[in-house]
Formats: sequence, C-alpha cells, structure tokens
Amino acid sequence: MDSEAANNIKRSREIISDATVTILEEAWNDGLRSTKEKEKIQALGVKTNLSTEKIEVWIGNRRAKDRRGGVAPAYSKKKVAVRGPSSYTLFSQQFKREGSSKSEHFQDVAKKWRELSPTERERFQEDARGIRDSELKGMPEEDAIAHHFKQIRCSINILESMGFESVMVATREHEDPHLFGTNKGLEYIVQPHVMESFRKSVFAWTVSVLDSLKCQDRLDNTQVF
Repeated sequence: MDSEAANNIKRSREIISDATVTILEEAWNDGLRSTKEKEKIQALGVKTNLSTEKIEVWIGNRRAKDRRGGVAPAYSKKKVAVRGPSSYTLFSQQFKREGSSKSEHFQDVAKKWRELSPTERERFQEDARGIRDSELKGMPEEDAIAHHFKQIRCSINILESMGFESVMVATREHEDPHLFGTNKGLEYIVQPHVMESFRKSVFAWTVSVLDSLKCQDRLDNTQVF
C-alpha cells in the first residue's frame, strides 16, 4: 500500500471527540438526515470545526448504523415530524443576519456560542427541552393547529386508499367545526340531527338547525379533504 492510500485511510478513520459527536447527534435528532441540506451542514461545520465532507460522511454512516441496528427505517425524503429546536438553534435565533454573508453570520454565531459558559449553555438546553416536550413544539397556536390538521387530512387520504370510510370533527365550544373525512363520512356528519347530538354530547348544549345548515353549506362549497 503506497503512502497516499495509507494517509487516505488514516484521514477517513479520524476520531471525532465525544463533544462533537453530541452536537452531531443533536443535529440528527433535529432532522438533519440528508447530505443535500447544504446550508444546515455548513452551519454545523462552523459549529463543530468539521469539514462539509466529514459531516456528510458522518450522516451516511449514521443512516447505515440505524438500518443495521433496526433502530429506524432507511432514510426517506419525506419530512420528519416536527421535533422542536435544539439548544444551539434556540441560541442562534437571537441573531439576525444584517449585511454579512451567510458564512460570516454562521461563524459569528458559532463564536458567540463557544464563548458561553457551561451555565449559560445549560439554560438554553433546558429551554430547548421544554419546547420539545411541549405539544406545540414552540410554534404559535395557529401554526400548530394547521400542522396537525394537515396530518389528519393525510391520514384520512391514506385510509381511504385502503378502502376505509372515515369522518372527524374538530371543534371548540363557541367556534364553527372543522370537518375532515371521505365523501360518505362528511355527508353523514353534516346531517342536522347528527351535529346536534354531537354538540349535546360534547358541550352539553344544543345548536340550532341553522348551525348544521352552515356545516352543509361549507361542505357544498369545499373540496373533500
């Protein structure tokens, strides 16, 4: 084996410190699972002092490790579920890029992060954990509602493709209901007596037939989810 080949093997086997692995794993858990996400990889490179190539190799090895161990399915291009921010992401959101290039901005933020004391970093880690553990994942309420409604529509479409008829009502006491379902499911739920019975059971008060007719009007003027 010539010296150049030996050097290449040595470089490929370079050991990454535990602290750096922790940062890489945190990025992985936040959804960085594709080598095509160049901007995120560049920012991670500044934060870890690793080259883009090394991070891409680590991502590929991490996917292979999951597949071999049966921890997770093979990588998919589908978006991962919303997980909430990491401590570094939460910290970096404080700084807006003004006039500098993306690379300069990433370097400046990473420098500020490295200058934090362990106590200051722990505060951001605790805040990030709190957001990740919350139902809203740090999103405004309206964005969280829209996100979960979209998931419901996707699930109903998948179930319909397998032959299921379904219907779902999402409503708060003094608001118009949000209806999801197949054609037959929606036709059933908008019947006045069905909606009235639902509101009685859930909120213990009666809606008028007019309220149910409003639901029918919404169905007539809206495509099936």
